[in-house]
This record gives sequence, C-alpha cells and structure tokens, in this order.
Amino acid sequence: MESIRNTIETLASKSVKNTVRDFWIGMAEKSRRKLKDGDYRDENGLAICGVCGKPMEERRMTTLEDGEELDLIFGVWCDCDRAEDEKRKAEQKEREAKRIANSMRESSLMDKRLMDARFETSEVNAENEKQFKIAQRYVNKWETIEKVNQGILFWGLPGTGKSHLAACIANALIDKGVRTIMTSCIRLTDLILNSEVGETEILERINRARLLILDDVGTERLTEYSIERIYSIVDSRYRACKPLIVTTNLTLDEMKSGDNLQMGRIYSRILEMCYPIKCTGKGFRRKATAERYAMAKKLLEED
Repeated sequence: MESIRNTIETLASKSVKNTVRDFWIGMAEKSRRKLKDGDYRDENGLAICGVCGKPMEERRMTTLEDGEELDLIFGVWCDCDRAEDEKRKAEQKEREAKRIANSMRESSLMDKRLMDARFETSEVNAENEKQFKIAQRYVNKWETIEKVNQGILFWGLPGTGKSHLAACIANALIDKGVRTIMTSCIRLTDLILNSEVGETEILERINRARLLILDDVGTERLTEYSIERIYSIVDSRYRACKPLIVTTNLTLDEMKSGDNLQMGRIYSRILEMCYPIKCTGKGFRRKATAERYAMAKKLLEED
C-alpha cells in the first residue's frame, strides 16, 4: 500500500509540474510578437521594432519548484506600444470627460439655444472686448473665484450679449467638470412648483451646483411665492459662499432704488455678491438674427 501511495504521489507531482511547465511555455508563446513591415529579429532571435528600434521581446529565465529552469521568450512593449497605449488612455479619458460634460449640460437647465455658446466661436469687437476678457478671466481663474465666492452681474440694454457671455462661462466651466446651472427665475420657480421630487430636493440640487447663473432677472413678472423662492436660493448661496452670476436689463440705479420692495432684498444680495459689468454694443442676438434672415432669404427667395 505504501508503494502504491508513493507511486500515486510521484505521478501527481509530475502531473502538477508538467501543468505548471506547460502554463509558462504557453504564456510565453502567446505573448510572442508577430513582425510587421520594418520589424526584424536580432542575432538572439528577439523581435525589434522597425520604428523606434526598441526590443519587442525579451528572454526570461523561469524557475520551477523543483529547480528546473525554463529559458523562455516573452513579448514586451516597445516605445511605440507605450505611446499608443498613452494615446488610447488619453482618448478614453477625453471621451469620458465629454460624456460627463454633456450629461451636466443636459441637467444644467440651460436653454438649448445657449448650449453652443463658446468663447472660441464668438465675435469679439471693440464694443464687447472688455466684457469678453473679464468673462474669460472668470473661467481661467475659477479656482480662486470659487474660493472667494465672487460673482458677476452683467447688466445693460436688451440684445447686448449678456446671456451669451454668461452661457460662454457656463459651457467653459461645464467642459472643465464644474457643475453649473443656468436658467431664468420664472423657469426655476416653475420647476420647483411642478417637480415630482418636491421643492426641497430641487432647492438642494440647485444649491449643490458650484455655479448658479440667473438669466434676465427683473424682466419677468413673479408671484410673491416665486420671489420668496428666488430670494431663498440667492440667500442660500450667499450663506454657503457659492458664486452667482446674474444677467439683467435693469440699470444699477434701478436695482438700488428699492422701488420694488419685494425684489429689493434679492437685488441687495446680488449687488453684494456680484461685480457689475456693463454690456454695450450690437450683441450676438442681432448678429444671429441677421444671419438667420440672410439664410431664410436665400432659401425662400432664390432659385
């Protein structure tokens, strides 16, 4: 019986050894590199990249448990392989960043017409150059801006590009992964009133945004309830030290006058939180309108 047991153990040991041996040999064979145009093998039979000149294979001594050494050739990455892998990872990271940005943009409450607003595609002229540079600096210095809780108030006549500037800031920050909400007061209060998740959840979602942009403040007729909700939102950001950007057709004097007592508290908070920038000039809406008329004329009046 002892002899049989020893025989079985010996056979089992050999079987395990052969299995391990076959595993390493198989791994080495699978990793060997196939030569492409320009690649070659050196005097030791190792594959060399024809582009970067670095080895694509290396010889390794693998020692089994019983001391047997296997002289095996494994495939390795050359400089071209590493560069390609880095490129692939960078592209994957860029795709993921775009996916996240697009998702954030869809949940930003921004008007569809403003989702394409970009600094790079905006026409800068003598009339809007100053405010454009300020808007770009706001994005470039965002980390500091956020720390000191600095907002901007874009004010001026209708059609001077206030919403476009604010949207350029919003889109640039969203592309950087900064959660931003941009909407009007009336749309915001409608969302609060009609949401299935409840007012508390909506307000928390708005307050979680790192930047809130309120568009066309003061141009809409709001109910007393809506005014209270807007004040609550603005005041919450003030107390949480979170930045706010506002666009308005009102003048600074109109905001300071206090003629509208209900809105006065909101204006007071806005003026305390936001640096005022006057917007002048033709603006982007008129330019876009002119281009749209020209396109319609070509489509409808020309054969």
